[in-house]
This record gives sequence, structure tokens and C-alpha cells, in this order.
Amino acid sequence: MAFARVFIDGVDTDPNTAAIPVGDVGFVRGYGVFEVVKAVDGVCFRLPEHLDRLERSAAMLGIELPSRELLTRWAADAADGIPEAIVRMLVSAGDDPWEGPCRVIVTGEPASPQMASLRLLPVNAPWHSDGAEWELLRGKTLSYANNFAAIRQARMAGFDDAVLIGRSGRVLEGPTFTV
Repeated sequence: MAFARVFIDGVDTDPNTAAIPVGDVGFVRGYGVFEVVKAVDGVCFRLPEHLDRLERSAAMLGIELPSRELLTRWAADAADGIPEAIVRMLVSAGDDPWEGPCRVIVTGEPASPQMASLRLLPVNAPWHSDGAEWELLRGKTLSYANNFAAIRQARMAGFDDAVLIGRSGRVLEGPTFTV
């Protein structure tokens, strides 16, 4: 990933020197949530819906987010100057998950060109929320280790990527893309 813009708690930061404390529980424990939004000419696609989901995911972990107004401004700032951008909003519980405050990292990067076709390996995804009762499975949390293991499995088998299959046999999504 080549980030063009990085904001940490709203502060414009050089992407080459951006840093968070090593004690941040999002980094150490994966205790955080995220959203990814496409933006064209500085306008984030369906941002209110993405912020709704970010709020739901954060509430599941007991993380109090900054205002929607701030998150909206930071997303627009991250997309600024990038004709077709991918905006990532990562929220960790910060240095102390019980007392806060959270840490918000918003990045903007040029969108990758779309491939004409992909060879996908179907991979069973028992960790996915498909039919599961545990509420936290429905949150977009930081740990994507299972998803990256699926990509690795697909590439080792000669495929471009994986497509995740739920307990019911239903196609769910890709490890890092929607279907």
C-alpha cells in the first residue's frame, strides 16, 4: 500500500514517518475496527452508511468514536487531491482500552486499477458471521489474519485470490473485496 495521505487523530502526518505507540491495543491486540470507502474527486461513496457500520462495530467493542462531523472531515481530507481514492478509517481502542481515548488513523491512497478477470479459489470461512449467533462476528474488526491466510492458500494453489464460502455453502465475499 502506498499511502498518499495519513491523518492520525486528525493531524496530517507524513506517510513515511507516521507512527503510533507500540502499546496501542489495536496494534498489540487487534482491538479496533475499520471501514474502507472509495472516493472520486474527493467525494466518499456512501459515507453515511460506512460511518453507520463503523459506529456499530465500535459499539460492539465499547469504543467511543469521535463525532461523525470529525470523521467525515478526516475522510474528505484523506481523499483530497487523489482523483480516485481508497480511504481507510482505522480505529483502535488506543493505549488504554478501558479509559480511552481511541486512536483514529485515516489514510488515502490511489485506487488500484481493476483487473479484467480473477481466478478465485473457494475457501471455507468458518470464522465468518454467516449464520453465527455471536454478535462480535458481525463487526469489522482489525484482525484479518484468517482472510490473509485464505489469500495465501489461494496463491499457493496457483489462484489470484480466494472467495469465502460460509457454513451454508453460500458465497460470502472475498478476503479483501465484496462480491
